[in-house]
Amino acid sequence: MRMTIAVVAVLGAAAPSARAQEAAVAGAAPAAGAAPAGAAAEADQAAGEVAAEAEEVPEFDKLHTPDSPAFVILGVSPTEIQRPTTPREVSLSLSTFLTEGDSLTIPKNLALEIAPWWLWSHPDLTIDDYGRGGVSSLWRRLTLSVGTATDSVTTTDAGGMAIETSTTDLAVGVRTGLHDGVSRSSCAARVKGVDQKLRALATSTALALTRAQDNALMFASVAAARQAEVAQKLDEVKIDAEDEADIVRDNREPEKREAARALAIEKKKSAVLLADLVEHDDGNVAYQAALTRLKQERVRPQLEALEAVFAECAELEAARRGFLVDGGAAWAWRFPEASASDGRFLAWSAWASASYQTSWLSAVGLVRSQNQKPTANATDNYLDLGGRAIVARKKIAASAELVSRWLVGKDDMDDRDSWYWHLAFAADYMVRDGTWVTVSFGKDFAGSEAGSLFSTANLKWGFGEPSVKLPASP
Repeated sequence: MRMTIAVVAVLGAAAPSARAQEAAVAGAAPAAGAAPAGAAAEADQAAGEVAAEAEEVPEFDKLHTPDSPAFVILGVSPTEIQRPTTPREVSLSLSTFLTEGDSLTIPKNLALEIAPWWLWSHPDLTIDDYGRGGVSSLWRRLTLSVGTATDSVTTTDAGGMAIETSTTDLAVGVRTGLHDGVSRSSCAARVKGVDQKLRALATSTALALTRAQDNALMFASVAAARQAEVAQKLDEVKIDAEDEADIVRDNREPEKREAARALAIEKKKSAVLLADLVEHDDGNVAYQAALTRLKQERVRPQLEALEAVFAECAELEAARRGFLVDGGAAWAWRFPEASASDGRFLAWSAWASASYQTSWLSAVGLVRSQNQKPTANATDNYLDLGGRAIVARKKIAASAELVSRWLVGKDDMDDRDSWYWHLAFAADYMVRDGTWVTVSFGKDFAGSEAGSLFSTANLKWGFGEPSVKLPASP
């Protein structure tokens, strides 16, 4: 491994002489060598601890975009209650895969949800910033969604004849986190501590450079304008008579005498080079920077491994604990026979969901207001209250939810029920990273009507992960 040393960053503007000096220093740098004893063990231990912690956290609790608000208001979401969570950058959902007879069918419903904040790079985002709540968290967890659903509606004409009309419903939604719960900062702190320890260990451990390698590094650090003068001084270095007498006396074999002479010359060259570096600060700064970078290169594989572990910490940071709150809203329109000119407003909804999350169990509550227009001249207002319990382990999550719905402001002449209820059981399975299948069945709100039992399936792809940097050691 060769080391590239940014002398330009140390000396300031990248003048031609600075570039030449940088290339010379890089070319003179020897191989970094092995990491100090214990460095690999430190990195491996940190990686093992984080991997063990990640193994205990259910995938359902990590980066996982819930069903989109657009799907919820269109009534094609497998569940009515969505647990507050940390969204992925982009999420694509298809529903429904099952017919009334529980056979597979081509899905006719599509939803796309994006987290705008994550569409742009944030190179300075740290794990502490990522885990911090407040206003910045509102933007990080904000998602926008759009969804469509196709169906057929049967009406009667003036003569009492049944008419079946194909409809396309379009919805848009927005959602964000209002309270983030408890951070998993211990994971990041552990990795940062090991990173700092590795860098300190590398810097404090001497390099195993030969005298010739050290001289080459010092000479390369000398500014280009002085290198000819210094090179001439080095050429003039010779062994005097006193040194020769000592070498002959201490080394009887010719080979050892030659080696001793070479070492003596390198020592004298070191004195010349050190004198120049002491006299000229620019060369000394470049030389010290070269030594530091060369020392840290020895632990580069361990530091790169820690960066990968740190990315896993960021994913664990998304698995919040404690009390979390989300808020959202959605609007829907209906287009008979997919005709834009015949479209009309269908419904709007606003809600808040709160959850308390432990290591494997989540309890979620919902309050929602919804305004629906079943026809162009009629409006219904509903209030929904509900709860959902979720058990998650590894790649699987199972849940049950119950939602009560009240028809608010019903006219005395209206013979419809004032209260409805919805019960659903759902199972989520992670097929691969970011890809989930959700299957649910239960009873829908239309309790007094035929066909209130339902079963549905949803396939969801999530793309993108938060990119956070490992802070440099002070």
